[in-house]
Amino acid sequence: MAENYLLEIGRVLRPGGRTLNTLFLLNGESLAQLDSGTSPQGTTRVFGGGLARVKRIDRPQGWIAHDEDHVRELHERAHMQIEEPIRYGAWPGRKSSGPGFSEKDIVVAVRARRGIRHLFVRGTSVS
Repeated sequence: MAENYLLEIGRVLRPGGRTLNTLFLLNGESLAQLDSGTSPQGTTRVFGGGLARVKRIDRPQGWIAHDEDHVRELHERAHMQIEEPIRYGAWPGRKSSGPGFSEKDIVVAVRARRGIRHLFVRGTSVS
């Protein structure tokens, strides 16, 4: 799921560096639209202990939506701060949050300028 990707981005992104990620985020609004039966995504299934939804359990990587709160926690663990607002896409059946935005949700985040000591090999010093 998103965990490996976000933690690796946080590991290799320079302090102060930015990342723009597109994904499907599950929150109250998108879940209501998915559950209404009118979403263009069709039927989705709970996956990953409730942290995601997929279209096919046997092939989850084909389409996956991630719990927004969990994605926010992963950004924190990766020492990245999300630049609000998240731009929500039209994927679950809602109107896009702005002209030119995609179907997917857009998350822009910045790598913290502090808190990178964990990246240095044990036994080395930081100047």
